[in-house]
Formats: sequence, C-alpha cells, structure tokens
Amino acid sequence: MITSSNAEISTSVRWGGKRRFNLLDLLIIISLLAVAAAAVFSYFPVFGNSGGKASVIRAVFVIERADERFSTAISEGDGVLFVKGETAGTVESVKTEQAYDYIAENGTAVKKTVPGSVRITVTVSSDAVVSDTGCTVSGIKLSAGSGYDLVFPGYSSHAECVSITAAEGN
Repeated sequence: MITSSNAEISTSVRWGGKRRFNLLDLLIIISLLAVAAAAVFSYFPVFGNSGGKASVIRAVFVIERADERFSTAISEGDGVLFVKGETAGTVESVKTEQAYDYIAENGTAVKKTVPGSVRITVTVSSDAVVSDTGCTVSGIKLSAGSGYDLVFPGYSSHAECVSITAAEGN
C-alpha cells in the first residue's frame, strides 16, 4: 500500500530533486554550441574572408526588355554605380540586340520579338576582392545569377549578372 508520504517522496525525486551533471549533458551542450557557431560563420562569411586578394574582374550584366529609346544611353567608359552609390566599375563594352520572348504555340515554343524593347549586355571592369568565398566589389558580394540595381550616367535599371571572370593579367 502506498501512503501519501511515499508518493510525496517519489514525486520530489522525479521532478524537484537534485540532478547530477553528466557526460551526456556536456556532449549535448558542445554540439549545440558547434551548430550555433557554424550557423554564424556561414551567415557572416566575413570572419573567414581575411585572405582576399585585390583583383580586377570583368562582370557581364544583362538588362532584359529595356525601352529601345535608352539603347544608346550606356557608353564605353561610363562609370557604373550600385543603386546605393557604391562604385561598381567602368563600362568596357555594350551590346544591344532585339528583345525576344518565347510563346507556346501548338505545343512548341516560338521565338517572338518584343516591340519597342531591347536586350542590353554590359561588360563592366571592376576592382574587386576575390577570396575562396566569392568576390566583392565596393563591399557588395557579386555572384553570377544574381540581380543588381545599376546606375549609369544617363540610365538606371535592374540587371542580372551572368558571368564574372578575372581580367587578363590577374
């Protein structure tokens, strides 16, 4: 038969009694700290980025469906800024071509021109810091496939970076 005093003792040991710190507790704490440190270092790659090397790169940006009235607004030698005013580099070349869309007709993709629109491809030469985690220009991480808002002397637009290469001689 269980008396009230036995039930009270059993409850206090189970819920309110002293618990000893053991090896399993230590392993759990160490693994949680390791996961937290990995998350911080992957989110802020700057901590492991001190070995960056200054280089000159060429980044190719594409502006899709730009109004054809602005097709001559970007010229070689123009300075390029990121939208917040950071220097992005200098325009090395500009290529303008007709903008196209692909439309499904009878189960196949058909290439159609977009009236009044052009596709502008701009090659920009930039001073960058290149490391094993990527490259940065004026503190902004550049990566192919990412979009950037660029400002030229006579035009500004959203552009996608399609390639980044080291300039010759680097």
